[in-house]
Amino acid sequence: MSRTARFLRSLILLPATAVLIVSCDFGEAFAATDAAVARFHELFNDDQFATIYGESTSAFKGSASEQNLVKLLEAVKRKIGKVQSTSRQNVNVFSSTNGTTISATYMTKYEGAKATESFRFMLDAKKALLVGYNVSSLDLIVN
Repeated sequence: MSRTARFLRSLILLPATAVLIVSCDFGEAFAATDAAVARFHELFNDDQFATIYGESTSAFKGSASEQNLVKLLEAVKRKIGKVQSTSRQNVNVFSSTNGTTISATYMTKYEGAKATESFRFMLDAKKALLVGYNVSSLDLIVN
């Protein structure tokens, strides 16, 4: 095979290899995100709000005190109840030299309402650690 042919072949194989590597990272990120959201909901349903705080990143802890998170999650649970089911709507994975960050949106059915939940995670050794959380439901405001 000529030098030019080998060079052209490497140009074709390089992007294909990169796609395979990225796909593996996305697959791991999706699995880690789904596992972290399931853990969050399990702890939420069991009133383990302080554990949610304890398992989050330092960035999350820097944005809210444990006491304020507990108050917020108690209010959510009091107003719309326990989580019954959830489905992933959207996931964005951002990889850089600083690590992998995942933003995910879930449609969640609670006992008394439906809500949109937004999570932000930092991927650390195939485990997604909470960086940010937001829950949005009209029932949280009017009830």
